[in-house]
Amino acid sequence: FKDDNPLANSSNYQVYLNDITKQTELVNYIQSLDHVRKVNQSEQASKTLGSINKLVSYISIAVIGILLVISIFLINTVSMGISVRKEEIGIMKYIGATDAFVRLPFLLEGIILGVIGAAIPLVCLFFLYSSAVEFILTKFNVLTGIVDFIPIWQIYEGLIPMGLGLGVG
Repeated sequence: FKDDNPLANSSNYQVYLNDITKQTELVNYIQSLDHVRKVNQSEQASKTLGSINKLVSYISIAVIGILLVISIFLINTVSMGISVRKEEIGIMKYIGATDAFVRLPFLLEGIILGVIGAAIPLVCLFFLYSSAVEFILTKFNVLTGIVDFIPIWQIYEGLIPMGLGLGVG
């Protein structure tokens, strides 16, 4: 059948996109090329991945906003603690306390508040990520073989030290 095979000089290509929103443009371009017989695409997967991308963007914006509010709260708490204790600081200075001795309680308070302020979003993020992955995999069965989510512990290997370090700082 060597001479009778109509696909003898044909090729099969798989094209992967970096930006799924441009799938339609790419499919139209490939279909306009000469000698292209058929283009397989999944419009539903494209729309699903696009909506997931938007959802992740909105969640990220919300998390950043929450972290901003928490950081403002922590900064105000430390500055209020200093202003409330001005009289105590004055008395300590009169009896001969060094600057380091006066600063140490405020540094410890700031470190403790920073660790607590970093731990709260880390705990919230743990539960939100786990529930978001579970929701996406149950709601969008199409993505089960296509998208692999990073395990939470792999994310937290770098996130915990960085978050706690920034909180202490």
